[in-house]
Amino acid sequence: MWDEEADQPGELKAGTEKAARRSRTEKQDGPSST
Repeated sequence: MWDEEADQPGELKAGTEKAARRSRTEKQDGPSST
């Protein structure tokens, strides 16, 4: 589930927070236009 690069706790946490924030943003703003 995790990327091989994100094997460090710091990287893992940052990735999780980023993913959660992105998911939340997509729910509010709808599908990303990217």
